[in-house]
Amino acid sequence: MDCPRCGSTNPNPTLRYDCGFDFSTYTMKKSLLNSTERTQTDSSNDPLAKKSGIRETSYDNASPWRRFSDRWGTGWLVLGWLFFSQRSSQTYSALDTTGALLQLLGFAGCIILYFYIRKRLLVKMDHYWAASLLAGIVFYGAFWVTPSMLGDTLSSDTAKTHLASNNEAYLPKPGRYVIRRRESDTNHLNRGLVPAKTDETQGNARDALKLYNLGIAKIDLGDYQGAIAYYTKAINLKPDFLEAFYSRGNAKSDLGDYKGAIADYTETINLKPDFLEAFYNRGNAKFALEDYKGAIADYTETINRHSHYTERTRRRLDFAQAFYNRGNAKGKLGDYGGGITDLTAAIKLNPNFFQAYTNRGALRSKLQDHRGAIIDHTKAIALKPDCEEAFYNRGNAKFKLGEYDGALTDLDIAIKLKPDDVEPYVNAGSIKGERGDYQGAIAYYTKAINLKPDFPVTYCNRGLMYLKLARKSDARNDFARAMELGYQVPSEVLNLCK
Repeated sequence: MDCPRCGSTNPNPTLRYDCGFDFSTYTMKKSLLNSTERTQTDSSNDPLAKKSGIRETSYDNASPWRRFSDRWGTGWLVLGWLFFSQRSSQTYSALDTTGALLQLLGFAGCIILYFYIRKRLLVKMDHYWAASLLAGIVFYGAFWVTPSMLGDTLSSDTAKTHLASNNEAYLPKPGRYVIRRRESDTNHLNRGLVPAKTDETQGNARDALKLYNLGIAKIDLGDYQGAIAYYTKAINLKPDFLEAFYSRGNAKSDLGDYKGAIADYTETINLKPDFLEAFYNRGNAKFALEDYKGAIADYTETINRHSHYTERTRRRLDFAQAFYNRGNAKGKLGDYGGGITDLTAAIKLNPNFFQAYTNRGALRSKLQDHRGAIIDHTKAIALKPDCEEAFYNRGNAKFKLGEYDGALTDLDIAIKLKPDDVEPYVNAGSIKGERGDYQGAIAYYTKAINLKPDFPVTYCNRGLMYLKLARKSDARNDFARAMELGYQVPSEVLNLCK
């Protein structure tokens, strides 16, 4: 008889073939699988059954392990389907009745495929549990991993389709507020896909939540005005809706309505006095309105409450940024020492905070600590080699110290990094003039004028270079243009042009 596996011939089918295939075991297992009702097989004295791993098949006398292992794959099927159903229900629900039908058909198909695979595996394997396990793995790959990946893509697209058409029957799940002006950390895949069922017993609170979630979805689509409209409707229905006030403040801030944002953040703080993120964002809005004292007060409140909050809250809120912003506000008010202290605290919390190094260097230059400024700007450049501001500021500090070559090198690099910035050209022209290269200075000033024709200082400086070259006519023209733009040219300079 020919071997089903390798095709070799063996006259005695009770023995194993050359490839190791046991025809007797194969026949017994195939008969067992094709039977419509399991019958007890006494395998205790059957060496062939013991060798092949076939055990008694009656559940009445079977061991607990036997019953468990035979049902192993069924458990995988049920658990896998429940998990898959949870992940895919949003996608199916978007298809309404058709989705529900597809879900049922898919469930039936899973069961059929699972038992088919398991049956086929049992023909080649000696242990039920191993076959069930492999069948379960195949099931997962075919009916959980792939549909989940597809469901993620379809969910996102379907959500945007519903929301773009203002379909209020589809709502996202409730979200939570987080720092850095983000409306929610809700899973994007769930947004706009779950059909809403209004519970009349919850009244306005339920309707307000629906409107709030639609506002979150509008933010995701970049429609800030639409989001503000939904947040406002939610607040009208629920005047103590904390998250709606906070999110509306964020949306207004993104649109540049800082006064409106401050009002909403203030209301948020009134409802929840320990809302750290509201203090921080209100400080940002005040800074944008140049209310530096008010911004410092809010940043201080944020920083002082730092130790009273959980580690999770501290991770959400970047306290290094709070110190950095307060240091900048102090610098704007002329408190350079206080600004340096805060920026140093920011660097301590975040040693890679290159902006803090750059701004601390600028404040040190204000205090005539040019060496310290150069050290800070050099550190910033090491952290971010393309930081144009650091090169510009370091060039100015070197210029103050009379290191003209190094200063000009840094300013040229700043110009390459940001060719449309006027100030590096102006300062490079000043260095050229100090070194007696008047033509080189005129070239830099001319480039600055081409970039910003209404910058009067540049005309005045170029006029002085023309005077150095005895080009009085060109000097008079530049001085006249500077005065037209509101710059007061000293009379003694004007007399030199006569």
